[in-house]
Amino acid sequence: MSNPRRREKEWPPAPGRPFDVPKSVLDISRAHAELGWRPRVSLNEGLRRTFDWLVAGQRARR
Repeated sequence: MSNPRRREKEWPPAPGRPFDVPKSVLDISRAHAELGWRPRVSLNEGLRRTFDWLVAGQRARR
């Protein structure tokens, strides 16, 4: 049972690790320009398919 007066602790962001990517830029224009590549499904559809695949895998392991 949760206590409505209890506040969740807010943690400051952790410092970056040496192997972390400092900045992520998602842009497919170069892949399209150089390779003619275009995605076959939208981002939302791809995420939905990935989620469904993960859930199916969890169910199969039970």
